[in-house]
Amino acid sequence: MLQATGALIPIDPIPYQSYDKQVQVYTHSGNYAVGPFYLPLVHPAYRLATAYQGSQRFHLAGGDLYLSSLNHAHLPSRAIRCLKECGDAFRHGLYLSATMTVGAASESLWMELGQLICDKGVIGTTRLSTELNSPMPNIGRVIKPTWDALLTSHGSLLKKVFGHDGERDKFYSYAEQLRDRRNYAMHNKAANIGESWFTYEVTGLLLLYAVEYFNQFAALLDEVNALP
Repeated sequence: MLQATGALIPIDPIPYQSYDKQVQVYTHSGNYAVGPFYLPLVHPAYRLATAYQGSQRFHLAGGDLYLSSLNHAHLPSRAIRCLKECGDAFRHGLYLSATMTVGAASESLWMELGQLICDKGVIGTTRLSTELNSPMPNIGRVIKPTWDALLTSHGSLLKKVFGHDGERDKFYSYAEQLRDRRNYAMHNKAANIGESWFTYEVTGLLLLYAVEYFNQFAALLDEVNALP
């Protein structure tokens, strides 16, 4: 149950073991075997998912439960829809779909943030504005210019949201990771059914770490919205 809800993650491979057992029944007239009875697969060691090591108590059993850990009142509706469908996909074992939708949620927020800083007249957004107004904006040409403009003109705002440079840089790095993961899921020519990125453990960790990222994004949008 704990593994199914994302709280525990196996860290060692399952050793060879017999998964069906015969039970020997003894009676006054003799003994005989009953079975087989099938035992559940048990890993030799587990670790607590990062999100459960602190005070947080969210898990991935469903889209609504996953959303309860997010500051979704301050996130746009498209991002919320993507995150809800992401949680539902994960619960049904659709790990590639979950990866793509969490990436889509992130990209929708960068489009929102990019448009917002253009509307606020932040310095250095001329090319970004041109890209956003194109028929099919390239997300790679939206994320970096948006971030660079904020770094250049509003470092104090970023410090207010993230506290220190390490946390700020981790936020941007995670955005790039989600974009790369989504692009891989959609376009990789060497894709195959056994890819390690689209498993219960790896996708679960991706989504658990994403909670802090999206909550930080909500705070960032609030601060940028408050600019004159």
